[in-house]
Amino acid sequence: MPRRFVLFDFDGVIADALPLAYDVARTMHPHMTREEYIPLWDENIYESTKKLNCGPDCRRSAEEFFAEYTPRRDEIQIVAGAKEMVQRLATDYTLCVISSSLSLDVMAFLERFEIAQHFADILGMDVHESKIERINTILARYDATQRDCVFVTDTVGDMREARKSGIDAIAVSWGFQPGERLAKESPVALVERPADLPAAVAVYFENAYARA
Repeated sequence: MPRRFVLFDFDGVIADALPLAYDVARTMHPHMTREEYIPLWDENIYESTKKLNCGPDCRRSAEEFFAEYTPRRDEIQIVAGAKEMVQRLATDYTLCVISSSLSLDVMAFLERFEIAQHFADILGMDVHESKIERINTILARYDATQRDCVFVTDTVGDMREARKSGIDAIAVSWGFQPGERLAKESPVALVERPADLPAAVAVYFENAYARA
């Protein structure tokens, strides 16, 4: 059996990061409502924020965002059930994080909740803003094929970037974007509870290898 990889988005999937992310985003874009913020995740967040037209008090740089976000990262809690979800998946798969956050922030969180040992690799936005590039890095680093991987995410933008890398995506409905929005992007599965993700991953790989 080939080595199989579960590539995790981090914010929203493992970390309950939406409250802090939106709060800091509001300091960058003072007039932005929550209804305006959520659709930004329909594409790579760094690309979408560059297009915002929010006036002279708008700030767009990732450096400014993380200057406010990182000192507050301990406010973020783990998604209920995510620790057990990760522990179960780690028994059968190689887990990696591909996140819009900084790699060091992700590692600090995983260590705080005692699950860092379950992840083979963490590629944050400091590696590259594009998740396409980071997915391709994982494929090359581990000599993996697209069939050997599945991406777990809570945003339409991630699904689109995964697709451009030839990777299928499982969407989860407890994160940054609601399930009905994610479903329109046709993920291979839409999971509503962390406890149900391991089964969805198992079914995905069973079907993926059956098609080969």
